[in-house]
Amino acid sequence: DCPLARAEVEGALSRKIAAGFSVFEEKPLASASIAQVHRAKIRGEERSVVCKVRRPLIEAVVASDFHLIAFVARQAHERFAELRHLNLPRAVEEARRAILQELDFSIEKENVLAARRLFTASDPVILPEIVEGLCGRTLLVMGELDGLKESELKGEEARKAAARNLVAASFRQIMIFGFFHADPHAGNVCFDPEGRVILYDWGLVGRLSWKMRFKLAEFLEAFVWGDPVWAVDCAL
Repeated sequence: DCPLARAEVEGALSRKIAAGFSVFEEKPLASASIAQVHRAKIRGEERSVVCKVRRPLIEAVVASDFHLIAFVARQAHERFAELRHLNLPRAVEEARRAILQELDFSIEKENVLAARRLFTASDPVILPEIVEGLCGRTLLVMGELDGLKESELKGEEARKAAARNLVAASFRQIMIFGFFHADPHAGNVCFDPEGRVILYDWGLVGRLSWKMRFKLAEFLEAFVWGDPVWAVDCAL
């Protein structure tokens, strides 16, 4: 609903859209369950940006959904002894907290800024540029990045480069940084024509301590050497 989306943007900006943007496209560039994305231009600037706008009333919908899910989880936990080891109420609460974090775009903004500080210019990774003065809990404004799907890359070498870069970027995030993009599905991962990785949507991230990273490296070593006892010990 574009009028509601405009109202959400104006609420986040505390002023009319025209005061912040010279262009704001009504038709969403992309749309998902939590937010939709609109192309725009900042007033007084020529560069194109994208505005990730939270869906109106989504917090109330999520709260209602999780109220029902938590009730079912509690009933299952109390009534079925064979399910108690799963601790369904705790799992539902963890999922609820994760979703609430994704609803707060100020958290996503900080995640992007943290990732931009960790990756260097030599890394084959491209991240959105945050327009900090125009961001809030319900609005995230970023420089526009046009990416290609893997199937759109031209030539075998570009596809091989994309695969190498994606593996390298994943390794650096998980094993070196201990801070990684935790929702890398096809809609959030694209490439430039040279195969450099573009990572969108940093609403969900993971963090690993030094101890967890060392143990994960040990697990991978056990896997490579084909030692199942060692691998199971690391996993446990």
